[in-house]
Amino acid sequence: NKIILLLISCDINVYLCSMTNLCKKEMMQKEFMSRFGLFILAVLCSLCAYAESIDSTNTIPSLSKNDSIYLAYVAKADSAITKEKWADAEELLLTAMRGYPTNPTNVMLLSNLAIIQYQQGKDSVALASINDAYFMAPKSITVLNNRARIHKALGMVDEAYDDYQQIIDLDSTLLEPRYMHGLIAMSKSDYVTAKNDFDAIERIDAENEIVIDAKATLLFYTQQYVEAIEYFTKLMKNNPTEEYYYNR
Repeated sequence: NKIILLLISCDINVYLCSMTNLCKKEMMQKEFMSRFGLFILAVLCSLCAYAESIDSTNTIPSLSKNDSIYLAYVAKADSAITKEKWADAEELLLTAMRGYPTNPTNVMLLSNLAIIQYQQGKDSVALASINDAYFMAPKSITVLNNRARIHKALGMVDEAYDDYQQIIDLDSTLLEPRYMHGLIAMSKSDYVTAKNDFDAIERIDAENEIVIDAKATLLFYTQQYVEAIEYFTKLMKNNPTEEYYYNR
């Protein structure tokens, strides 16, 4: 999914309204659904971590019955998510965690459960779940990312900003958290921080449309119009949309 920043007018408040679209449930739903399938593989890998002690025949030990049942619940939850059956997905993840409370991957299930609960409008429950996941794994980038999304969606912008800052402190090479951190900084008129963030992601992926758009937007609001035009022109070459023509 490409995030297009719209400069409808010179009013920063109008611009920030377009940013709230990032927090809408539709985008969170698409992001979550695309990532949860990969999480099943992560669960499987975690359950098979003991394979480091594989013998000389390179034979991977079979999953235990309990592990297989646990994975079955996760797989069913993934199927429910794909069909947008949020209540079913929630119940399946809860069943997995309650049935196997010592499974080390429960923290990741709990993190994803929070997103599912948010999809159902259970804001306070979702926040409690993601906070529990955070207390269990405060240095998990996945948990911090999910918590930032929920905080942002609930209008808790300062908390989301802090989550993204923690991610940056853990891994400054990740593009999305740095980008979101810069957007929030820009919304607070902290253009120095926004510039640092956008310069950093430009070094990571200078040809990324989101990165170019972010730079163009920041240059526009800091009244560096000549430089902004250069970035908008670059955007138009790759994606000649009406918005980019208007902004330029």
